[in-house]
Amino acid sequence: MAVTRTYRVWGLTCGACLAVVLDAVRSLPGVRSAAVDLVREGGSRLVITATREPQVETIRAAVELGGFVLGRSRAGRAGSGSSPGTGTVNGQPALTANGPVATMVPDAAYA
Repeated sequence: MAVTRTYRVWGLTCGACLAVVLDAVRSLPGVRSAAVDLVREGGSRLVITATREPQVETIRAAVELGGFVLGRSRAGRAGSGSSPGTGTVNGQPALTANGPVATMVPDAAYA
């Protein structure tokens, strides 16, 4: 049975960025498909379908290898709320010395 999970990726600004993330994620064991809804200057929606529950840290490592930041949606088993050290200002991702930080949002935010 396939499992589909949604994440947010920060830092994608163009088709080349999108291709880097998709290539990295699609190469992971068990990933059947991956798609990204590009949001320039915002959190892009990454949807992954895998043969088993995706390991968030493996996906995070693949995304971060390309220079981007991953955040998990509240849906699923990864828990709820924000990752440590994340935050928003006026509804936008907070910035750190390393660029935007990941925030976690419910899947319903994309509806």
